[in-house]
Amino acid sequence: MGEGGAGKRPLGAGGKVAAFVVIVVAAICLSQCMGGGDGSGGTSHRAVDRHSVEAEAGDFEEWPFTVERGMLRCREGEQVTFTPEGGREYAVNGTAKAAGYPAMTPVWAEDPQVAALRADVTEVLVLGFALC
Repeated sequence: MGEGGAGKRPLGAGGKVAAFVVIVVAAICLSQCMGGGDGSGGTSHRAVDRHSVEAEAGDFEEWPFTVERGMLRCREGEQVTFTPEGGREYAVNGTAKAAGYPAMTPVWAEDPQVAALRADVTEVLVLGFALC
């Protein structure tokens, strides 16, 4: 390695694609989830702090939880979590689960269209990563 390159590895093609996808998803969320790019004025997410919002079923096209509302957070290291009112904090992504947060199975709704599957968490994850 040349000077200043010790311990650093260049980002491979897969890493560049993954980084690009994260940037695009964050940009879409900022325009749609947080700002209402359709001119509707956005959703009613209530920011608690820079990394947390109060979210509820009416804020999303597809709400993946069995409870009506809760706190969505991005913890250090892109750990996305959800805490129902008066409940415990659950992992929404694998990073949070690996960090020790319990699986969100107790509050994860079943998919209304496909038996034996769980509801899609994409919208919640997009917003969660935008909080990171």
